[in-house]
Amino acid sequence: VVDEVVGARASQPKPKKKGHWRTKREKIATIFEGDPAQRAKAELAEALRWTLELASIIEEAGLPRWVMAQGCLDPAASMRRCAGAARPKTIRLRVRQWRKIRFWLLQAHGVVWPKGPVQILDHMEDAVAGGCARTFPSSIVGALSFMETAGEVLDEMRISSTHVVRTTLSSMEASLQASAGPTKKAPGYRTTMIASLELYVLDV
Repeated sequence: VVDEVVGARASQPKPKKKGHWRTKREKIATIFEGDPAQRAKAELAEALRWTLELASIIEEAGLPRWVMAQGCLDPAASMRRCAGAARPKTIRLRVRQWRKIRFWLLQAHGVVWPKGPVQILDHMEDAVAGGCARTFPSSIVGALSFMETAGEVLDEMRISSTHVVRTTLSSMEASLQASAGPTKKAPGYRTTMIASLELYVLDV
């Protein structure tokens, strides 16, 4: 039992070293702890950073939002509003997802934006064939939908909303769920092990 306790203790995540952060948001929260005004400014700067990343994607793809912005007195200011009310965390997630999709599109089809449903369907099928997670196909469609919304793509022109993409997604999710089998619960600690762990911690 003691060996199990020691092993369980060793497997616990080690405390984060001072000066090391998992994310930029965590770094901001730590550095400006106790200074709400400065923290708000830092978070605003982080949000702007990812919004500019989003704007560059829209520009590269030549989406309607970028085209319309060119007619504004300040095109850059217009593009800084392209994310709408989306949270910085959401923008960051979708931008990162899209970078991977863009890389695949460029390698497989030589484009940075899908010309139609075919390229997205190919990507989804390739991911499933490679043994992707059940939620991966939906992340592809979700990222595309986010980009189309931010890029002001007309509803009737949105690839993510086409019937073929939606039905394919539903079919993939069902098959991936079936192949995954029932969800397994992690084994719990035995009562004797928990009691020994408490004694071990107190002894330390």
